[in-house]
Amino acid sequence: MSTAPDGGWAARWLFLLTALLGLGFIVGLRRLAPPGREALADWSAAVGGLGFVVLAVDQARLISHVPGLVQVFAANPDRAREISNLSFVNVTDRYGLLTFGAVGLWLLVTSLACLPLLTPTWLKGCGVLVAAVFLTVAVFEGSWTSVLASVGALTLAPIFFGGLAVLVRGWPEPPGATVVVDDH
Repeated sequence: MSTAPDGGWAARWLFLLTALLGLGFIVGLRRLAPPGREALADWSAAVGGLGFVVLAVDQARLISHVPGLVQVFAANPDRAREISNLSFVNVTDRYGLLTFGAVGLWLLVTSLACLPLLTPTWLKGCGVLVAAVFLTVAVFEGSWTSVLASVGALTLAPIFFGGLAVLVRGWPEPPGATVVVDDH
């Protein structure tokens, strides 16, 4: 049997990368909150930050266990399901409430209330859709939620975050913002 990493291993790396990039987006988007919504943006940023940190830690732990699990699986192919379940025993958030739930809640609040007023409706809608996928994964359990998680986290989320990254560079300063000029 091959000891090469499977698609699950690659997905773990993508989830880890998504979590690390997500932390950067939280900081950037928080600074763009419309006037009067800063407290809501702060709260949702704290919730989303918690979710992304737990996701990053869990994915790093799972990645570190993959080589050992592959060796055990190679020696015991008839125990594949049991061995696969072992990979989730040592995670902080086994059911996804802190990861998918917290990140989904952050995305929902951010998309509906904390994005700049000039954000296109399609991009806010994409954020709400990603939030709905993440919250569904956090609430329901089953093999179909793994597929939904992969679709949401590995396809829809990059579209949402990519759209935000492109648009953030072109957004004007919020009304009343102070521009600091460094003349050194």
